Amino acid sequence: ARERPERQHDQVQFSDDLAQTKQFLTALLRFMRHEFQNPLGAIRLAADLLQRNHSHPLTKWQVRKVKSIRSQNEYVLALLNDVLNLLQAEFSELELQLDKVFLSDLITNVANTATSIAEEKGVRLQVDLADPTLMLTADPAWLQQILFILLNKAVKLTLTGGQVVLGVSPQTSPEGQAEVEFRITDTGPGIRPEDY
Repeated sequence: ARERPERQHDQVQFSDDLAQTKQFLTALLRFMRHEFQNPLGAIRLAADLLQRNHSHPLTKWQVRKVKSIRSQNEYVLALLNDVLNLLQAEFSELELQLDKVFLSDLITNVANTATSIAEEKGVRLQVDLADPTLMLTADPAWLQQILFILLNKAVKLTLTGGQVVLGVSPQTSPEGQAEVEFRITDTGPGIRPEDY
């Protein structure tokens, strides 16, 4: 049986409407990211300037407060990026920008951001990079975001005085392919067996 022209027209119209909706949502998400990141970046810059103001050194109490501002600012920015990235993945095709990634640089960036949050809670963050020359092909922005989400979750679930360790090491798959393994361990209470 041949499909009726009216039905074919409706399907084409629906596809066009869906494509336009995805384009609108993608543009909206980009606008939201820009509008939120600008003030958050300004807050971080102001905190950095306060810490570097050697003509009027901060008191210990003020230093703690400035560090708290920075850590909370970074947390809100990371949370914002998580939400927008999830929405973008939901409403549009996820486009990975693959590139050669020097893991020593990427891990340093992730650790620096997560360390301020860990210090605020009194949790020690340790990085164990087996080979500083490790490289892989990945989307650096997404990889950094994923690692930060996992580290942030580990820090949140670890009690004060505890430790979180990010381990990175080269591995070989059963097929003989070179791989990189990321491990995040912590001294938190973990998940009870009955909650799995």
